[in-house]
Amino acid sequence: MAICIIPAKGTSTRIPGKNSKDFLGKPIIQYAIETAHDSGLFRQIIVSTDDEDIKTIARRYGAGVVHRDPEYADDGRWQDCGTQEVVRQTLLSMAQVNLASVSPDEIVVCLYPTAVLATVQDLFYAWAAVRDGFTWSQTVKRSVLGEVTWVKNSNEMPLPVEPTPKDAGAVYAGRAAAFMCRIPLEHNRQLVFVPEERFCDINTPKDWAVAEEKWKALHSPR
Repeated sequence: MAICIIPAKGTSTRIPGKNSKDFLGKPIIQYAIETAHDSGLFRQIIVSTDDEDIKTIARRYGAGVVHRDPEYADDGRWQDCGTQEVVRQTLLSMAQVNLASVSPDEIVVCLYPTAVLATVQDLFYAWAAVRDGFTWSQTVKRSVLGEVTWVKNSNEMPLPVEPTPKDAGAVYAGRAAAFMCRIPLEHNRQLVFVPEERFCDINTPKDWAVAEEKWKALHSPR
């Protein structure tokens, strides 16, 4: 088994209230919680947040809650901290709110609260890669031929160069010890590829609109 941590701060500059905003009839974080439940992988699903509305939503749909200190949300020295640090602090805080502790070897899956296009299969592949020996696994956009660029080597021969993988803004996983020791995400990482029709890292209102259209296309009657 494993645990799932959904890092969901209350503030967002470009999309106010992003992590609890209505997405096609449901709070957007509800999709992530439901996908985590549907996977059957997790003994605990934890939402880390500083926002009271998000706490209420999380509990309503069966997730545990760990309060996220404001210094890991907006202000202070961790203003720009990544989700790895947020997950680390969540693991450290779980015992304080009577949630079961996590062993160093347990697999921890970080699921983004806006990952409405993520699937149970994404979660399984991310979990399985860590189970099978990778330090980390991460969902990224699948490259297509048109994205490959060409450079010339010292003999003026063109060589193909794969693009840097684009984070899907959906799922990554590692053992608890990797989070606690702050091992870089690029270390011994297995990529979990997401096709274009399910790729949308929601950061702007335009991204949000694209995600709605992709979700409708994927879930419309055929």
